[in-house]
Amino acid sequence: MRHRLVALCPAAMLGTSPAWAETAEEAIKAANQQFEAAFNKGDAAGIASLYTSDAALLPPGEARLEGRPAIEQYWKAVIDAGYKEFTMQTQEVTETADGAVEFGRYGIVGPATDGAEARMGGKYAVLWRNENGSWHLHRDMWNDDPPVQN
Repeated sequence: MRHRLVALCPAAMLGTSPAWAETAEEAIKAANQQFEAAFNKGDAAGIASLYTSDAALLPPGEARLEGRPAIEQYWKAVIDAGYKEFTMQTQEVTETADGAVEFGRYGIVGPATDGAEARMGGKYAVLWRNENGSWHLHRDMWNDDPPVQN
């Protein structure tokens, strides 16, 4: 009887998730913190490394960009244009059969038309894929909120 109990314990453990296992939402929030940190220190290559190898970026009013090199170039241009203080707030994560979908809000400070700086923001949707054991942005799109009227 003792041998049977010992044999059942490992099998029972395989059917449960360890307490230290990270949920998709936790992993995505952690990846977003890496994205924010990379952006705010001007590291476009670090941002691009958070995307899948075949990722696509769908910026508002611009053509679709595909692959990490094009994505790195895009974020470098944004940083070089003077955008800073980027923040993200996850509002919803839904796991799918082959990934996860995240909806959230972002904020950023950038150059205004009058030469001053302005706080801007909007909403985003990201399709995430688990690639080699970690979550990466696969499709990334967003749109800006209308300007605040004073």
